[in-house]
Amino acid sequence: MKIRVEDISFGDLEIRLRETKGEKPRDVPILSSLVNELRLHIGERETGWLFGSRQGGHYSNRRVQQIVKEVAEDAGIQKRVYPHLLRHTVAQRLADEGMREELLQQFLGHEAPGTTQRYYEPKRTHVKEAFEEAMRP
Repeated sequence: MKIRVEDISFGDLEIRLRETKGEKPRDVPILSSLVNELRLHIGERETGWLFGSRQGGHYSNRRVQQIVKEVAEDAGIQKRVYPHLLRHTVAQRLADEGMREELLQQFLGHEAPGTTQRYYEPKRTHVKEAFEEAMRP
């Protein structure tokens, strides 16, 4: 995970993601509760990798996958969990809660709107609820 301590803006509640698809840095909002956890993790450090490896570098993608899998197992989650699933879950929740499509596109760093639109496809349950509501006498 290639996030540096200096990429966190505690005051703005944001993290700058520098090495992402398309190589365009973008600022992503974070919750204040995460800011508190990050402050505890960072301590007095002002620079360096947010999650440093024992060798002094950053965590590899594979190591992040292993950590996510271990945490899911420890939590008793039976389903296969991996980092991109967590990203997808957050994106789906934001869409379901009404985040505008262009804002979700920016949040996720999608170049093409079509990539984001899949989060806005109506769910079967939503169609059924809308039908029942429209057909009420």
